[in-house]
Amino acid sequence: MEELSGGRITSVLPAIVVLIPFLSAVIAFFLTRFNRRAGEIFTVSSIAVVFAAIFSMYSTVTAGYVIYGRYAFLSLPFTVSVRFDALSFFLAMIISFLWLL
Repeated sequence: MEELSGGRITSVLPAIVVLIPFLSAVIAFFLTRFNRRAGEIFTVSSIAVVFAAIFSMYSTVTAGYVIYGRYAFLSLPFTVSVRFDALSFFLAMIISFLWLL
């Protein structure tokens, strides 16, 4: 899942952190139409999963590495690149903590 490549670590965790809120929003929208309480519980649970995924990158980021992910979808001519360094990790922790409030 992770491979070390000279100061950068390639991982799937940045994609998980970015995609879970988008997928959860769609699921929560339909779930809330049937049962409001279940939709709220699902929303808070998905935010907690994102917070845990961000926190799991703590030791890697504090060691000075940059977590990098480059993803190509469905053979499209463009790719999505995501990198987590110390500043982006700090901002992601603050934002996900505020979501939990």
